[in-house]
Amino acid sequence: MIRILCCILFCSIPTCLWGGETAPVATRIELPAGPAERLATFAVPQMLSFQGRLFDGNGRPVPDTVYPMTFRLYTQPTGGVYIWDESQSVRTDDGLFSVLLGAVTPIESVPRGGVLYVGMRVASEPEMTPRLPVTSAAYAYVSRNADTARYATEAGPTGPAGGDLSGSYPDPSIRNGAVITEKIQNGAVTAAKLNRSGAAIGQVLKWSGSTWVPANDSVGGSGGIPDSVPGDFAVGGDLRVYGKGRIGFQSTNAGNHAFAAGHSNQANAAYSSAVGGTGNVASASYASVSGGSQNTAGGLYSSVGGGGSNNASGWLANVAGGFQNTARDTGAAVGGGDNNDAQGQYAVVAGGQSNHADSAFSTVGGGTLNRVWGDYGTVGGGIGNIASYASFVGGGRDNGAFGDGHSAIGGGQLNRTDEPYCVIGGGRDNAIAAEYGTLGGGRSNYIDSSYATISGGVGNHASGNASVVAGGYYNRTLADRTVVCGGSENIADSVHATVGGGDSCRASGRYAVVSGGQRNSTGGRSATVGGGENNTATGRSSAVAGGSGNIASGQEATVSGGAGNSGLDRGCTVSGGGYNRARGGYSTVAGGLANSADAEVATVLAGRYDTCQARVALVAGERVRARTGAHFTFAFGRDFVTSTGNAVVFCHGDSVTKLGVGIANPTRRIDVRGGAYCTGTQWVNASLPDAMTNVRPVVGEELDEVLADLDATEVVRFWLSDDDGSDEHIGLVTESAPAAVATHARDGIKTGDAIGFLFAVLKAQNQKMSRLEARLADIEGGKQ
Repeated sequence: MIRILCCILFCSIPTCLWGGETAPVATRIELPAGPAERLATFAVPQMLSFQGRLFDGNGRPVPDTVYPMTFRLYTQPTGGVYIWDESQSVRTDDGLFSVLLGAVTPIESVPRGGVLYVGMRVASEPEMTPRLPVTSAAYAYVSRNADTARYATEAGPTGPAGGDLSGSYPDPSIRNGAVITEKIQNGAVTAAKLNRSGAAIGQVLKWSGSTWVPANDSVGGSGGIPDSVPGDFAVGGDLRVYGKGRIGFQSTNAGNHAFAAGHSNQANAAYSSAVGGTGNVASASYASVSGGSQNTAGGLYSSVGGGGSNNASGWLANVAGGFQNTARDTGAAVGGGDNNDAQGQYAVVAGGQSNHADSAFSTVGGGTLNRVWGDYGTVGGGIGNIASYASFVGGGRDNGAFGDGHSAIGGGQLNRTDEPYCVIGGGRDNAIAAEYGTLGGGRSNYIDSSYATISGGVGNHASGNASVVAGGYYNRTLADRTVVCGGSENIADSVHATVGGGDSCRASGRYAVVSGGQRNSTGGRSATVGGGENNTATGRSSAVAGGSGNIASGQEATVSGGAGNSGLDRGCTVSGGGYNRARGGYSTVAGGLANSADAEVATVLAGRYDTCQARVALVAGERVRARTGAHFTFAFGRDFVTSTGNAVVFCHGDSVTKLGVGIANPTRRIDVRGGAYCTGTQWVNASLPDAMTNVRPVVGEELDEVLADLDATEVVRFWLSDDDGSDEHIGLVTESAPAAVATHARDGIKTGDAIGFLFAVLKAQNQKMSRLEARLADIEGGKQ
């Protein structure tokens, strides 16, 4: 509150310092007749100019605003009763102010002699001391008598008196019977001049029918002042009260320009009002109580609208209604309800029960047992909720937005934030213990790392920075930027690892992914398990798409599905089936059962119990095995082992193997569409006449050309470059072979054409031999 230490006042001329020793200028005016204490009526403007300056307890000018001030005029420097007062709202400028006394209540008169003193107080502060004497300028109000003053004092009348006077001047007397009703000024006869006439205390004078006699007041109080009017009291026109208003039984009005109405209400300060109900008190200037019972407006400009036992004790505080509500600080407000308390500056409790807005600009919308203990915090409603600095709790029960503030809880029960900038949407028993955490709802979820998120579910735990649990049941993120989308009891424990769902899955490699399934896990960087159960991808960039009990432990190894399959080396693949194994680099098992691709780029197409131990070899069938030496070999069939490289092996153990070429159901070892076949020891119908067109015999000179080509062709001995040197071959060099037998690109021999070419050579030689034999016979016959 402002304490006024001193005030510099200016009452016309001269200038006076409050608390100083300025002596008044005494101006005495004597009139021809009348007592010295008679008052002179103003004929000039009935106001005094009054200026001053307000200081606080430290000697500094008070803050500039509007202050309620009360001014009074006294005829003595201390004690006594004031002869005039009024209250004004005065604005200061650097502590300075200026008012016109009499602007609200006109100063109708001043004493003719003596000194007049000014008393002043600010708001509810005590009146300042000592009082300031009014200097001679104030007595300009009676200057209209100045022109007769000297005459009245220096030149009096002489001779016999006349009119209402008898005797002679200078000492005449009033003639008997001269004082009649018309000659007595209204109000001139005061109560002190009345004869008691034998009346006792509390009695009044009553007309007996012939005279005035003292008697008890049958309708007034013990003091003789009427407290009520029996019966109805009607006012046909406007009711105007120029004094203070007090209506109702035992109500009191001690404040200037105050108003009290109702039962046992009190308006104790300037411009205060208590206008309804019972037992209400307006104890500060400009305070008001509109109704209700036992309400108190104790702060400057405070108000209570109604209700019971409410208290607005702060400056500008307001309680609209309800029961036992309190608005304690500047601008605090309670809308209603009961036992609510707004004790921070501009704090608000809209309603409800036993709510507390303890800090500046805090708000409780309703509910019960809610509390805001940080500035700018808000609780919308619910039960037992708490909000700290700039935090928000929308509703629910027993929720707490704690920490350094700026957190929000939408609702639910027993949710808690302990760090700033956190959000919990709802649910129950959820908690955030790191800044910038977000928890959508669910139950018993917990975040203890910054920027982490849990969307919902039960018992989920996000403990990696910027990690996410979208939902599910008892899922956990244990490393930064990890994600568990859902499911139950899943764990993502390496940076950027992800579990999409499922049950009891774990993503342990950096950037690893387990999409779902049950008890699946990854242990390699960028490894993936798509689904299924009990699958494991531990190799870097390895993958298990699904199935059960599959393992991809090689780098970039893949198991597409099935059960019990293993990809154990780099780039190997098992497409499916059961208990297959690919343990050679880039080896493949397409499917089947218990197959094994154990060498680099080895392949087992399908079947069961097949094994490929040779590089770039292919095995298919049942219990077929390509050993280490069978590189680049294709082995198919049943129950056989091969070690031959660069071969195509069709074998069926001890059974006959049939090969159909263009035939769906072969009946021979090799059965070729068109009629050619192999019996196992020879070819039958090797040529196919039905497939040949434009057939013509090779004769005459064509045979000679064939012989000439043959004579020009070199036949060589050679070994193949990939042989071990044990097999020597005889053949043609392709580039020098006749055009009839060489391929168009000269990169090989056309076997069929070569056979035909040899047959043509043999036929030509036979014809030539026949001709030579005939000539030889002719020669021999000629000799004979």
